[in-house]
Amino acid sequence: MQRGATSALDGFVASLRERSETFRALWDAHDVYDRAAGQKRLAVEGVGVLCLDYETFALAGPEGHVLYVYFPRPGGEDDAALRLLAASRR
Repeated sequence: MQRGATSALDGFVASLRERSETFRALWDAHDVYDRAAGQKRLAVEGVGVLCLDYETFALAGPEGHVLYVYFPRPGGEDDAALRLLAASRR
């Protein structure tokens, strides 16, 4: 992550912590977990809302990069919509 992006995020979190006691308590609890797979709904211009499965892969190296792979369920409406989108952009 670039330092500028980190600074902006730090400022945003600080602002939320100042305004909300609930946010401050949740943030300080650090009650988070890594999610390696799941499902996301994404709004795609010209296609609509797609429901895609995803998996994450931690990449080796000191940078801590993560690869996110999104994919539709084969044969479903979202699969057909992505194929149509890909064909229209060729």
